[in-house]
Amino acid sequence: MNKIIGTRVPRLEDQALLTGKGRFVDDIAAAGALVTAFVRSPHPHALIRSIDAMAARAMPGIVAVLTLDDLTPVLKQRRMIRTSNSGTKLDQSWPFALADGESPSSAKPVAVVVAADRYLAEDAAALVAIDYELLPVAVDCRAERAPPVRRELHSNAVISYKVTYGDVDAAFAKAAHVVRDDLWMHRGAGHSMEGRGILAQISDRETTIWASTQKAHDLRTAIADYIDLDEKPAARGDTRRRRRLWTEALRLSRGHRGGRRGHAARPLGEMDRRPPRAFHQCSAGARSILVDRARCRC
Repeated sequence: MNKIIGTRVPRLEDQALLTGKGRFVDDIAAAGALVTAFVRSPHPHALIRSIDAMAARAMPGIVAVLTLDDLTPVLKQRRMIRTSNSGTKLDQSWPFALADGESPSSAKPVAVVVAADRYLAEDAAALVAIDYELLPVAVDCRAERAPPVRRELHSNAVISYKVTYGDVDAAFAKAAHVVRDDLWMHRGAGHSMEGRGILAQISDRETTIWASTQKAHDLRTAIADYIDLDEKPAARGDTRRRRRLWTEALRLSRGHRGGRRGHAARPLGEMDRRPPRAFHQCSAGARSILVDRARCRC
């Protein structure tokens, strides 16, 4: 280890990236791929009274406009329930693939549009009319009596625990000086140059997914579990910020499995076109889709 610290270690991926030969999800050729665009809530907390997608669905080139209710028939459950590493019960902490009657944060995806190209998808997304009822907003996670971020919650505290080592009381009693202070850990969030992206394709009863993720195996397991697929070896992923399962991956994969029958298999993809933002609170038959605009390496 001492020989490694301070040593210039050649990076394996730099040559391709610096010469413009890096491979991103957006670079993957997928003939006839459909594209998705998300309809996102503009409100930090709101009740969703109704969703009117009639005008969007009537547009030429629009394959589908899906809400959580439309995806439910191909889901094992409406919520992305995962198991905590600590064993803590966190059933109410995991998000839904799409908003379930409530938007708990700004930019929360409420519906997803599937179209022949990106321009049509975004135009149709703008036509989806959503009736919101604004709800109280939690602007400071440290406030004990802040409004809950979702109506089902009684508190915004996810977990609370106490850590001690040795005889703490005796140590303070014998200390020559005692300093008291409140320490708050800042929320950490990475903002990669490339956005999140995913491309899904079904052929001969096999689902292949290319994703900008570093947790390829976790993504494979989660998708297979949520939409009842057999697991197969997964592709590699990339970047530290990718060490989590994003709801876009589940929305895309689920939308790929559900919908109208009798259509030829086409790739379905998504590329996240939004600029990095720090304020996030955290039946198309067998088709492929390319999602939301930045480039994502896979």
